[in-house]
Amino acid sequence: PRPEKKLILLDINPNSNRDIEYDHEFIMADVQTFLKWMLAHTEYHKALYNTQCDRKKWANKIRDSTDPFVHYDQGECRGEGIHPGKVIDALRKAADENDAFNTVLVVDSGAHSFFAGHYWTSYEPNEFLLMTTMGPMGYGVAAGIGAQLAQRKIAQEKEQPERPVVCVVGDGSMLMHGIELQTAVRNQIPLIVIVINNGAHGNVFLRFAKNNDLDGMKLASIEPRHNWEKFAKSLGAKASKVSKAEELAKTYRKAFTYTRKEKKPYLVDVICDKTCKTPNMLLMVEDGRRSLGIETKKAMHPWFG
Repeated sequence: PRPEKKLILLDINPNSNRDIEYDHEFIMADVQTFLKWMLAHTEYHKALYNTQCDRKKWANKIRDSTDPFVHYDQGECRGEGIHPGKVIDALRKAADENDAFNTVLVVDSGAHSFFAGHYWTSYEPNEFLLMTTMGPMGYGVAAGIGAQLAQRKIAQEKEQPERPVVCVVGDGSMLMHGIELQTAVRNQIPLIVIVINNGAHGNVFLRFAKNNDLDGMKLASIEPRHNWEKFAKSLGAKASKVSKAEELAKTYRKAFTYTRKEKKPYLVDVICDKTCKTPNMLLMVEDGRRSLGIETKKAMHPWFG
């Protein structure tokens, strides 16, 4: 039997509907346009008010959870290095301190994508650039250069300061097209590149770890870790290595200041823990579906993490 209550999945991307296992309604639309439509159609308001209490309980349960997937500082990973959630959270705080103009974040594909999506806050459209389900590993630095050039043009047209652009990439992505950093150096592109250096192809490693496949985990590891600080400096870029969480804020401030004044790229090589599970593996999602009366055909295990 079909459940009385359903989840409505709203997305401008039709591909978002392809792997959904539970009963739902899919609407392809822009969020702002849809919300305006909902406000105008009052016949749906009663149904929303009737489930408001359940939705608040679910949101509060996630907010108050001690689950390390929700709050990185309340749980420990099994390996060595900084939790990727801390890397992104500290970056957001440093960006807020930088100046009044909002930072544009470009995110490469990989396990770090989910940490970026979970811990980063964007304030306006076009500030969070991600290729979502396409998963094109390695495009990040080149895309970051393009985004920075776009911001330069916008700044010239509006006669205002240029917005900073930060690119978050994994070490696996850097191995593919990290040499594009040289393009930023030669053309004086003030791009900040944050490398999540966890010594592994993150998503692949986590899938193997989930199945306790030791051979697979070894295969997905990148050991010894590459020294991206030295790599960046060899190309003429400014760079720093961070191995302790308390060093993040100071290093980010240095990167923002340098790129703003010198108009050249700055790379931050952050030593991270590869055993930290990505936020999309959050069991609270399943709890939320049950609390809203949504039936599932089977447990959902996302292919991407």
